[in-house]
Order: sequence, then structure tokens, then C-alpha cells
Amino acid sequence: MNTQTESKMQNKLARDYTYNTAEMVQLACMVYRLHGYKKTSEAQHWSQDEKDHVYSNKELMQKYVKDGFTINEDDVKRAESIKQHFQGLIFSAIGGFKNNYEENLFKLMNQENVHPKQFGYLASLPHTLNIQEKREEQKEHDQKIADRSKFVGIKGNRKNFDVVIDSVRFIQSRGFYVITMLEDNNVIKTFNSNDGDNEWMKKFLTEGNKIKFSARIKDHSVNKFTDGEETIIHRISKKVIK
Repeated sequence: MNTQTESKMQNKLARDYTYNTAEMVQLACMVYRLHGYKKTSEAQHWSQDEKDHVYSNKELMQKYVKDGFTINEDDVKRAESIKQHFQGLIFSAIGGFKNNYEENLFKLMNQENVHPKQFGYLASLPHTLNIQEKREEQKEHDQKIADRSKFVGIKGNRKNFDVVIDSVRFIQSRGFYVITMLEDNNVIKTFNSNDGDNEWMKKFLTEGNKIKFSARIKDHSVNKFTDGEETIIHRISKKVIK
């Protein structure tokens, strides 16, 4: 199959037929671009009407190799980025793999062809890379704001705040939100298990919102990842101190 910007495949899905691994990574990128990402466990086929079905990315790849598909330049470039990114597994193999997923993926990425039953590994790669890139971007952003941040107020006292919501992260294992705010380049943080059951609290769960309130300063702490100074607050009230 000859392609730099386009790739066509015909209806060849057979029990023992395998496909070029590099081309299937490109297909995985196309599927992700067009459909987003659904794990195998998220697929739904309860309806008799096929248009109501929810297909996993693995299943969509299997459908496309049967029906034919077209790859564009963005898919080719993204596939190359995936190859370069996961090349690091070669070096991690020296010290042993962290889990079976890494080991199986390493073997798969280094073989010339792949069977449709193995599409699940390739189907997840664009989503995995996207998440890791966002984590790196967030890490750089967190370091940038940490480098400018100073403690504000006096521990134990209440203080008026005029902030911008910088980031909202839900910690699944703990069941609460970590809300990071900025006031004059200083990092203000609070921890909240409230899902926003009233309009005012919902403002704290939307990044970019500007809010004025009063709160008690619970602690001044240094972030163990960024070494930045952070002011931790609680007992938030929409009534400002006069």
C-alpha cells in the first residue's frame, strides 16, 4: 500500500489476515480524530438498530479495515509522534516493564504486522498520548505559576479574595476537587467535595471564572512537586469582609 497522504484498504478482514502495524497506528489516529475514544467496556450493542450502537475504537478499526478508509496528513504526522513518544519503551525495557500493558505494547510496536484481535492496544495510543501531552502542559503551567507565587494573609485569619479559577481537578480516589486560584500571581487552593449544588458554588468549578469572596486561611504550604508557595483556604463565604 503506497501512501504519504492517503491510504486505501479494501474488504480483507479475514481470520488469519494481518495488517501493517505502522498503517494501523495511522488508522487508530484517524478513528480517534473522527470519533474520539471509547474503550471496549464502553461499547453498547443492545439495540437492533445499528445506528444506535456505540462502538469501541477497536471495533471501529475492525470495521474500517473491512469497509475501506482514507488517512490524511494529520493522521500520518500523529502516528509518527506516537512512534517517537513510545520509543521510550525500548529504554524502559532495560530495567524491566512496569506492567503487562507496556510489555505487550512494546512487542506489538516492534513487529511488522498486527492481527485485528490486537487492535485494542493500537486503538488506545492516540488517546494515551493526548492525555500525557496534557499532563506535560499542565506540569509546565503549574511550575510557571509556582515560580511567581508568594504566601498571602495570616494563617488563621479571614481575608477577602479576588481570584481567577486557574484549574479544577477531581481526585477520584479521595472524592473531592482540588481548586487552584490565582490572586495577583499568588496560588490560592481549596479542597471541596461539593459538586456545585448551588449556582454560586458552581462558579468555583469552572476554570476562568472571576470570583470575590472571603475565606479563612487554613495553612501556608510549599508544594512538594513545584516548590511553590501556596495559600490553603477553607470556610469560604460569598460575603466579603467590610
